[in-house]
Amino acid sequence: MNLNCVNNAKSGASNDYILRSVLDNLNKFNHNDLIIVMLTWPDRRLLMDHNKNKIVNALPQNKYYKDYYLKYHSEELGILNFLQNFLALKTILNNLNYYITFTTIEPMILCRKYNWAKNIKLIDKRVIQPPNLGFYSFIKDNKRLHPNDFEHSKIANVINNNINK
Repeated sequence: MNLNCVNNAKSGASNDYILRSVLDNLNKFNHNDLIIVMLTWPDRRLLMDHNKNKIVNALPQNKYYKDYYLKYHSEELGILNFLQNFLALKTILNNLNYYITFTTIEPMILCRKYNWAKNIKLIDKRVIQPPNLGFYSFIKDNKRLHPNDFEHSKIANVINNNINK
């Protein structure tokens, strides 16, 4: 595509973080930019860590935030938060050249479990569905959770092919 790439991704980031990153950079986007947002698992959240006095990305497997997930989190709340971030991104980026994709399509499938989410239109021309239910299928070494450079290149080619359809 011969574009200048600016990558604001952060390993282990939540969809809350992704939305906040888009908001932080919104004034830098223009109509000629191609903006690609890849959402992640709904269980990842931004939380206030009062011990560190800062907002952090929290993951269910992190021992420091396990208490939050055990006491206050549920699949349904994760899906609700996922939809809030997804719909907010679509609204905020509406007048720009953007596409939204996902590390996995599972949250979109899980949305259908809840009556309150069944009538929300999720898929449109700005949403790229990953092949094989998710881009995790591109990772050949099952000891890694994230793609290497070659696998990232394959993912970028899938996204590029979808954009140029």
